[in-house]
Amino acid sequence: MTKTSDGKLLLVDQKIVKYSDRIAKGSGEFNDILKSSLTAFAGSLDDCDIWTMISASEVNVQHLKIPHVPKKQLRNVIYWAAKKENPIDEKEVVFDYEIQGDIADQGIPKHSVMVYTVPRSEVQKVKITGYLLNPQISRSRKKDISIFINRRYIKNYKLIQAVIDGYHSFLMVGKYPIALIHLEMDPSLLDVNVHPQKYEVKFVNESILAYHIETYVKQALMEKTHQIPETINTII
Repeated sequence: MTKTSDGKLLLVDQKIVKYSDRIAKGSGEFNDILKSSLTAFAGSLDDCDIWTMISASEVNVQHLKIPHVPKKQLRNVIYWAAKKENPIDEKEVVFDYEIQGDIADQGIPKHSVMVYTVPRSEVQKVKITGYLLNPQISRSRKKDISIFINRRYIKNYKLIQAVIDGYHSFLMVGKYPIALIHLEMDPSLLDVNVHPQKYEVKFVNESILAYHIETYVKQALMEKTHQIPETINTII
């Protein structure tokens, strides 16, 4: 990984190292394998500042270069590009991705994207419920979109935007919905230390959570139920 000019981390390459399941993590033999593999892959250990470990034994990580497309099409393009490289069975795994930044590939501007899939046995569930007011009742500001996690009010721009995007074709330009979304999840998936008063919260895999909220809002409005009772899977 490297840092871009704006300080963001960018995945530039990856390697999967296989070892015997008889070798215990943290043992001397495991450390020797890790050091030798890292040295062969990245060169001097003095140049390696970032270490990470993913607990899922069967996690699959892909680094893709995706051409610039309209925002609404991006997730679909990433999904099919990943599926072309590595067949994905959605009944068996959970799919997610992270856009690392913009790069130039042979002079063509593209997104650098890290894609990963994890067996469903390695995931936790998030319960989403919500109440949506009729689009005919709207506001000129976003302040009437309320997000709660485990019965606690929080702020998260990406989730608020997901609600707005779900209402997109139902509202006039410049108008915002009135909605309440409640999430129930394991607290370990949250980072409440972003804001001094702990109102602003970040999530593990915000993109997939926002995608589901947008989808459920749109579906509820199309079906005119104005309620969201759903349970989804998110990667730990």
